[in-house]
Amino acid sequence: MKSIIFYDGECNVCNYWVRWIIERDTARIFRFASLQSDFASDLFLHFEKKMGYDSMVIFKDGTDFLIKSEAVSFILFQLSAGSVLSKILKTSPRFLSDIGYNCIAAVRKRVRMRTCRVLDNEEKKLFLNDIDFPDWLSENNL
Repeated sequence: MKSIIFYDGECNVCNYWVRWIIERDTARIFRFASLQSDFASDLFLHFEKKMGYDSMVIFKDGTDFLIKSEAVSFILFQLSAGSVLSKILKTSPRFLSDIGYNCIAAVRKRVRMRTCRVLDNEEKKLFLNDIDFPDWLSENNL
């Protein structure tokens, strides 16, 4: 099962980073869904997890949920395990890296980022927003 990145679909910074990940994820190990989508609501309800819009969330291995800096660290490690930032996030205490994450999250909706790149048809298939959740559950044996 592919890891799913849940992001704030109304946030320019979040949308920018989703496109940044797609450009670097040549092995297509990630799928995406907006936190505002029905798919996200259904998945979080199914796993009895509280959903908020203030953090990126990764659902991996069919059981684990990663949030905030832990989610960012996981993404960077998957895309480039040897990068300096990946190593820093992996080794720094989570409460410190979450402080940095929270600072960025607090101002993210006021930041303007260019997100005008149009996704091609193959990239659009990476998004689960319109997928029927019960079908997805059965396809993934969850």
